[in-house]
Amino acid sequence: MERFAEPVDRSQLRRELGVPADGRLVLNVSRFAPHKRQAFLVEVAERLLSLRDDAYFLLIGTGPLREWVET
Repeated sequence: MERFAEPVDRSQLRRELGVPADGRLVLNVSRFAPHKRQAFLVEVAERLLSLRDDAYFLLIGTGPLREWVET
């Protein structure tokens, strides 16, 4: 837990991820498995990105659907 005790430089992290300071960031941390519904989240992302270009989706995890989500 000690590594999470120090504050994070959010501006630097956004730069590293390529997310502008004013970008809307959607974060999902979970196992990539059917019951977690990442396929639905990908559909939501596609729709949202067709309406606005300031949204960024960051999906973190591992599991049987990870390769599908990455493509």
